[in-house]
Amino acid sequence: MLDKVQLRPVEKYELKDLKDLLEPYLPENVAVHNVVSMMHAGLLPATKAFLPVPPSKPHVVILSYLEWQQSQPIQDHTYLFCCLESDLKLLEDCLRTLDWSKRMTFGAVPRSLWDTIEKISQEMGASYKLESHVEKLEYVWERGLALTWDGRIPDDLEIKPLSIEHAEIINDRWKYKGPNTLTRIKDIAKSACGFGIFNKTSDELVGWYVMHSHGSQGILHVTEPHRGRGLASLLVRWVSRRVAAAWGLLPYAIIDENNPASFTLFAKIGFRRLGSCQWIVCTPAAESAS
Repeated sequence: MLDKVQLRPVEKYELKDLKDLLEPYLPENVAVHNVVSMMHAGLLPATKAFLPVPPSKPHVVILSYLEWQQSQPIQDHTYLFCCLESDLKLLEDCLRTLDWSKRMTFGAVPRSLWDTIEKISQEMGASYKLESHVEKLEYVWERGLALTWDGRIPDDLEIKPLSIEHAEIINDRWKYKGPNTLTRIKDIAKSACGFGIFNKTSDELVGWYVMHSHGSQGILHVTEPHRGRGLASLLVRWVSRRVAAAWGLLPYAIIDENNPASFTLFAKIGFRRLGSCQWIVCTPAAESAS
């Protein structure tokens, strides 16, 4: 009889090997690869990685972290996962080991695996719901191209990490602003995963772009008085080069299908369409009834 699959935590010293394991499977497993790379760089201290035992070949990697819901003052257990070599049987066994008595969210789930989440959630007596009906499209930029970009920052501006004092400005202008988004943005600033473009003289923040805890770049914004100078494109290119060089990330963005302006911007830079993904919320029956 085969041993029942269990998940074991990945130790810090194993993160480099795990990152190397995922590298050949890019770009398909970019979200998990990028998060593991950020963990290896000492970022995202609250994120945990898990591997199945047995087998000896870890064809499934699961990442776990707490994330504030945008609309409610509670945190969900959020999971990212990847399935290597199309080992769906192992993925299903791993998903069954999670605590289905609590509400959980699966982040950046590729369309090809939505049915797997639905199957296991029904089996475990939980509801299944897409967090949004707007399709989320994934784009990646070849790391080599990002690393060789040598554009110039205008003489009156500079790009540097965001600090927590900038969180309210960013949150107030974010179209997804909600009761808990300020906390999320503060966490990004604390972990040095966000970058802003500033006026050198006044230190005015005129634009920003950040790394999310699920491995993608986002919250791109340039303030109204400073638009028309190509600063959005500059931020994307500069941050992509920075995270590729410093942390070994593959530049990766998730764009809502109803945002054609972003499609155009990222396509001009050189990003190419990878696929589509969604956040899937699974709620236990007892909680759904209440």
